Amino acid sequence: ALIRECQEELDITPVTFRPLIKLHYSIKQKRIDLSVFLVSNFAGNARGKEGQPIRWVEKSDLLHYRFPEINTIIINSLNLPERYCITPEITHNPDAWLLQIEQQIKKRAIKLLQFRSYQINASQRRTLAAQLNDICHQYGCTLLVNTPVQELANIDYCGIHLSGSALKQVVANDLKKYQMVAASCHNLSELQLAEQKGCDFAVLSPVKKTLSHPQAKALGWAQFQQWVDQVNIPVYALGGMQFDDIETAQCHGAQGIAAIGGCL
Repeated sequence: ALIRECQEELDITPVTFRPLIKLHYSIKQKRIDLSVFLVSNFAGNARGKEGQPIRWVEKSDLLHYRFPEINTIIINSLNLPERYCITPEITHNPDAWLLQIEQQIKKRAIKLLQFRSYQINASQRRTLAAQLNDICHQYGCTLLVNTPVQELANIDYCGIHLSGSALKQVVANDLKKYQMVAASCHNLSELQLAEQKGCDFAVLSPVKKTLSHPQAKALGWAQFQQWVDQVNIPVYALGGMQFDDIETAQCHGAQGIAAIGGCL
């Protein structure tokens, strides 16, 4: 169906493509199930076969154009990377830790990073978050800060990542001021809540068994896909992920994978 539509509308034949996101919505009492694919290679020269105007633009500029509301989710997914990296705990000198993270951002070409640390106080977290945001800005990386609800007021210069408990406490309208909002989820109801509160994406875990949480029951890919397919929001797979899991994750409805430490 994808190949046929591209041939009929644009006179091109997709050669390399993969699932991007599935969306479900209603129009005039009709349910629409939309499977969106990312085409990375095609044959032919794109043109509007039915006389419609056509233009090549940067994907980051797509939000400046008028589209149906549901397309906002597609554009958001298109602009998110396939890896979401999470910082390791600070176990040594903060300056050395920052240098280590900067080296990883540069070496791994990291474009989306979560700053998470439970072993420092609020003042240290605020200072390090600001410093890390400056580093991320240099490399075109978006930073999200994972912080307790009572500290959210201190974050007004980057994105935020909400824990499961924080997600339940925040008010949707209060999240609109942030550059980007994500949430940690462990079941379908939490994924649905993240969607309802307007999060840009979510992380669902644990997909596989992990050394950090050996007692947690792994979801497995089938359960992961079943839940992800029921929400209109990009979702990263977390828990035991390796670089080789990216393709598997995307084939099961994920935006990509999330990982802690060396960021793959």
